Amino acid sequence: MGIAPAAAIFSSAVWMGTSKLIGYVGGGQVSSVYAICWLPWLLCSLRFAAERFSDYRRVLLSSAVLSTIVLIDIRWGFLCGLIGLAFLLGYLPYRKLSISKVFRGLFLLGFGTVLLTSSLIFPLIEFMPQSDRAVLSTSERAILSLNVHNLIGAITPQLGIIYELITYIGLVAVVLAFFGVKKQNWFWLSLILFGVLFSLGNHSFLFPFISELLPGLGWLRVPSRMWFFVVFAVVVLAGYGLNHLLTVAIPQSISKITLRLSIFFSLFSVILAGGVAVLYPPLPGGLLVFAVILPIALILINLLIHKPRISCVMAIVSLAVIDLLWVNTSFLRSVPLEPSPPVVRWLENQPALFRVYSPSYSIPLPHQLQTAEGVNPLRLKSYSQFMAEASRIPAEGYSVSVPSIYLDEKSPPELFQVASSPDLEKLGLLNVKYIVSNFPMNISSQIDGDFGNVYVYLNPLYRERVWLSQQGSVVVRYWSPDLIIAEVDSRTDQMVVFSEVYYPGWRAKVNGQSVSVEVVDGLLRGIKISPGRHTIEMRFRPLSFYSGLGLSLFSWLILLYIGRDYVRSLVAKDRSFISRTGNL
Repeated sequence: MGIAPAAAIFSSAVWMGTSKLIGYVGGGQVSSVYAICWLPWLLCSLRFAAERFSDYRRVLLSSAVLSTIVLIDIRWGFLCGLIGLAFLLGYLPYRKLSISKVFRGLFLLGFGTVLLTSSLIFPLIEFMPQSDRAVLSTSERAILSLNVHNLIGAITPQLGIIYELITYIGLVAVVLAFFGVKKQNWFWLSLILFGVLFSLGNHSFLFPFISELLPGLGWLRVPSRMWFFVVFAVVVLAGYGLNHLLTVAIPQSISKITLRLSIFFSLFSVILAGGVAVLYPPLPGGLLVFAVILPIALILINLLIHKPRISCVMAIVSLAVIDLLWVNTSFLRSVPLEPSPPVVRWLENQPALFRVYSPSYSIPLPHQLQTAEGVNPLRLKSYSQFMAEASRIPAEGYSVSVPSIYLDEKSPPELFQVASSPDLEKLGLLNVKYIVSNFPMNISSQIDGDFGNVYVYLNPLYRERVWLSQQGSVVVRYWSPDLIIAEVDSRTDQMVVFSEVYYPGWRAKVNGQSVSVEVVDGLLRGIKISPGRHTIEMRFRPLSFYSGLGLSLFSWLILLYIGRDYVRSLVAKDRSFISRTGNL
């Protein structure tokens, strides 16, 4: 984008080390980190396509990059697609293209992305109407919105907070971004404004309006994730700012104003930190960062203004790295895993297939148990309702957990009273054999043992993983999430019930012959059998996935064929673009 290599290196270092990104690493949001790192490639490919938007191969290259983001994490594919579309439309008017060519290019971009990602899009279209996430309210979508206090954290870091609320960008980058503010950089300024207002969620007008207006955006939660785009825009402006200081002579009048402002803000940061340390000790770590980094950054920038040298640039890059390392250490820590507690070891040693239920989430991770409760942001409405009835804990709106309420010391006593009397028959249908809780439950079959501070109960109404509705025997020969093989000896016509959630795409065979899969008790899977010995195979073969996978693979092969010689020819035939974008 015409930025000098030294300035580009600075922007790259800040983007790779931004606290938001490192916080997501510490928070375990691996797919989000993988996806967001493709954002620069997406914008680069879109600018490349805008240079010659009538060339379908350039447009398909952008589709490939956007599809990669979608396949990594569709949430970021949607958000990056919106930002990328705005970025592209900002360049196209300068190309003097006809409306028909613009619409053809945009259609190819969108249609190509759908084809390349159909292995994910088709199953998602099938799944979402059956998920309780499809009916999120505005308040549920606005969870973890930023507030004014979080916005202050953009320059005064809030150490140790949850990664979704991190806003710190880096003081060096923020100061340099002011020097990059120019009329031609309107897109990045607009992106900052849009990202800030959107990240505020229900604290501003924009998020409720946009989430209701755009199809699909209503499925997304946590508006503070838009802050990634604020960081990226500030980083780009910082690169422009540093490039401006390196390549343009700063007028003496501007230099004097900058010096005076630097002195003022340096004194302000030191006095503010000192006053807080004296009046309200101890001094917050974020204010200490502010008081140390800001004056040094302003000194280095003033030195760069008066005499641009590579040594000043190296010092600025080093300071930005030190700044981010200082802050990021509060988001990452190494904690050794504790030995498995007695209750986990005892449960893991019990034979046969079974599930465990804990209303208080009293089974510490990691473990190899199969549980009926847990955390799942995408779950079926049928399972949520069934678990609400089985646990007797009401499903109050959307929640990432099943059941929908965490029981802790802050929960009201009446909720504990309700949770202590679950529906054992419904839990038994889910193959729940053991119930573990950190509070006493109204279950008579408590198991004696050294389980620490938890109670373990045997469910007297527990069912096997596969059972018969009447007389006979069942032996499970193989179990996996996608394939179950069982041998059945039946004495009469009856139903074989699998303690597994019904979903379109399950196929069953009895002695090699296909049979229909039916819904049992509103949730589980079952098939009808005749008397005798039978081998039953139940496989997950969703048409939506395999049709989408075939179309997706075919589209990628076509794309590779089209671009077989094109990518190599770009370097030879398009020197002008390369010189404009990177001075390579």
